[in-house]
Amino acid sequence: MENLNTYVEFEEMRTQLNILTEKLNAERIISDKMVRVATQSRMRWLTIDAKLGRYIAPPIYVMLCISFYLLTQNIPFTIYSVLLFTAACIGQRIYSNDIADKNLWDKTLLEIVQKLARARKINENWYKFGVPLGGLWIIWCGSIMSKTIPNFSFGLYIGALIGLVFGFLIRWFVNRRFKSVEDNLTEVIEMEKNNE
Repeated sequence: MENLNTYVEFEEMRTQLNILTEKLNAERIISDKMVRVATQSRMRWLTIDAKLGRYIAPPIYVMLCISFYLLTQNIPFTIYSVLLFTAACIGQRIYSNDIADKNLWDKTLLEIVQKLARARKINENWYKFGVPLGGLWIIWCGSIMSKTIPNFSFGLYIGALIGLVFGFLIRWFVNRRFKSVEDNLTEVIEMEKNNE
């Protein structure tokens, strides 16, 4: 009789343990969903940045190349412009592939962190090469345009300085946002590893 009572108690404890395990698993899923929703809302600005660069920049670059050729009739400058803008479009496309991926949020958090780290690295590398090449382009453009249109280079340099400041601030904000999202996701992944 006593063995029967012990057996019933064990079965009852096992049932309660299973119920508790199910509740804990359900809470973890909710936590994972909450992390994904919070991360998606923080990533919204990065997604907008990637889509703008992906769809709006190429037509602007084409119009710039055509208009600079028509204004300057300088073939080497136009070739340099086309190469620079083409590299910018390709870099933006590669950068935005990881961020604007529609299936990004179906992946594991570790895969999301890896894609964000890759996109941030591409963004930083473009910054290292794009700023000097863009600076050279602005100086060259100013020297050519000052011959074509008097007093044009002063306005170009002022506009370039303002654009440089705004571009730097936007890229700085994007990199900060990348780093913040990456750090948060990495922290969640480490917490999950510690809980297992």
